[in-house]
Amino acid sequence: MTRKMGTLLAGALAAFFLASPASAADKPPAPIILVVDYDLAVRSSTAFKGIRTEQNRYAQTYEAELQREETALRDAEKELAKQRSVLSPEAFAERVKNFEKQVAGIRGKVVARRRALDRSYSQAMQQLTKVLLELTFGVAQERGANLVLAKAQVVFLDPAMEITKDVVDRLNAKLTSVPFPPPTDAPPPAAKAPAAKKK
Repeated sequence: MTRKMGTLLAGALAAFFLASPASAADKPPAPIILVVDYDLAVRSSTAFKGIRTEQNRYAQTYEAELQREETALRDAEKELAKQRSVLSPEAFAERVKNFEKQVAGIRGKVVARRRALDRSYSQAMQQLTKVLLELTFGVAQERGANLVLAKAQVVFLDPAMEITKDVVDRLNAKLTSVPFPPPTDAPPPAAKAPAAKKK
């Protein structure tokens, strides 16, 4: 998981605590700190391994199809080269133009599929992250903590402060898999614009 994802997780968890009710006297409590290794928690989860398996399965399927299309393009290019001497310049130029359209079409398909696969991966990871944060918050509440830090942001800690294993155990018990949305080449639907207010 990237550092950016770890930062987002840390920010989301902070939002959990910020949303908690303030003390009666509105006086900041003494910090009771716990630490979790988000990257390790995600990588160690059964659900994440399933997500990566699905991601790789689609990627391998796309790669095999791309190789077949590239082979067909190379054959078409060889055939086009043979026709150069028998076609008029105009006819040959038209064939070249059509060939270039084929190449551009395949390149566009590759980009669209990569984006679609990235969207599916992100959607699956959002579900995993949501549960991970909920479980982390639950562990923190049980232990009376009011602050949880990402391990990547900590220079030194007492091992007793780390709750990564507890979080991973709970995550694997609660979430063994996450649905991986089938990638679609079509862009995601745009957000619906709010209706204009009648004057």
